[in-house]
Amino acid sequence: MKQSINWLIEYFSESSIEFIDIFKAKLLPKEKDLNRKTAKDLCGIVIPIRGECSFSVNNQKYNLNNNTVLHCGSRMDIRVETEDVGIEYYVVHYKNISTTEKFENIQEESFYLEIEDRLPLIKYCENIRDKSLSPDNFTKFSCKVEFINLINSLVETVRDVQYNDKLKLVNKGIEYINKNFNEPISVSQISDILDIDRRRFSEVFQEVTGLSPIKYLTEYRLKEAKRLLKFSSYTISEIADMTGYNDCFYFSKTFKKNVGVCPRKYREINTNLVTSLVLKK
Repeated sequence: MKQSINWLIEYFSESSIEFIDIFKAKLLPKEKDLNRKTAKDLCGIVIPIRGECSFSVNNQKYNLNNNTVLHCGSRMDIRVETEDVGIEYYVVHYKNISTTEKFENIQEESFYLEIEDRLPLIKYCENIRDKSLSPDNFTKFSCKVEFINLINSLVETVRDVQYNDKLKLVNKGIEYINKNFNEPISVSQISDILDIDRRRFSEVFQEVTGLSPIKYLTEYRLKEAKRLLKFSSYTISEIADMTGYNDCFYFSKTFKKNVGVCPRKYREINTNLVTSLVLKK
């Protein structure tokens, strides 16, 4: 079974996990490793270093290669078989201390993830393996940090694979907004330029960034407005116009709704930052 990036992010964000141990395994061409079980009460992440093999988990066969990571549950039957090339891989064991009801059966499941770049994962595994050999507490702590970095890197590379085309589209939208935020642009205008349906563009943008295009545009404009209020002597009306708001009243209303205070009050609060500036005549 293949898992999506959204499922993966939700699982790790909703779970309390703890690194247990790591080991490296190697099989030569035409070699088999049969009749083994995964660790009891633990989850295992199988990360390929080089080569490929057939990796069966409870009779579910996976092709482990440079673009695949496996996740196994507790006490599962495994069979590893190579063909013309061998395989070398890391197994990282961790304990799921607590999670939500949705993921309570995680130790009874196996799944695979498609990855784009395994090299950062291998580097983190090497660091974890080296640190895990040392008994002092600081190194143990560092090992836990590296484990979290490994999980973060895993999520990122899975995200890159699944969101590749979407990321390109969203990045084009973001680039356009960043360059033209001071103009009266709209989502329809952006989607027309990118040659995509407006609703579809909004859905993809929200999926990738967590924000709607309008929310991103508003936050970008207000970020620039706050900078100008702090470090310039432009009037409120001028700042509204410079950040894409033709209506000063609407600008002030939007600013207060999102920042908590009106533009004039925001400037007063940050007076200490602008007192040394030359007032505009």
